[in-house]
Amino acid sequence: MSAQSKPDPLEELLAMPLKKRIAAIDEDVETRKDRYAGIDAFDLADALEVEQPEQPADAWGFTHYAEKQTLEEFADFQDPVSELVFYLKDHVKEKRFKELTLKFEQLDSIDKPSFEFLKPAERLLIEEAINAEQLEANKSNGMCCVASYMVCKNGHVLCFEGDIEDDGTCLELRTPYDYRDGKFIDLSNCIIEET
Repeated sequence: MSAQSKPDPLEELLAMPLKKRIAAIDEDVETRKDRYAGIDAFDLADALEVEQPEQPADAWGFTHYAEKQTLEEFADFQDPVSELVFYLKDHVKEKRFKELTLKFEQLDSIDKPSFEFLKPAERLLIEEAINAEQLEANKSNGMCCVASYMVCKNGHVLCFEGDIEDDGTCLELRTPYDYRDGKFIDLSNCIIEET
């Protein structure tokens, strides 16, 4: 006597009307039964009628990001370090700029420079500028972009998130199970631009 095999989770899901599929996934995520958690992310998205998961478009939200760097972190890659003073050129008085120029020039020969001589507002100006530049560089090179999509029906909300390549394709798609498990990208220490 052969053991009866369990139905394929994807086939089981597709046998339901869309409204029931959404409710079933929401309940599965909430209860942590994870009956459908093993379904391929793109197959799950298709089953829930997510628009264009392989090549997200207009129905998706896009977030470009760059991880925030401190002045010290950025200085590790800046050569010469003295050029960083030019971020302050139009933001401080001429006399202060001359003082800072001399102090920055002294840092060029130091492996791990210290910027303790900067006022908090001056440090903030430089860090905001370098982080904004990094965000622009990421965008122009097609890097660091995530797309997000929400399935919202009858009080059920299911979130998807994908890493987007420079050609617009989704490299990796995360599902409502990943959202529940904290596997979406943490943008809390990033500068972001949403479209």
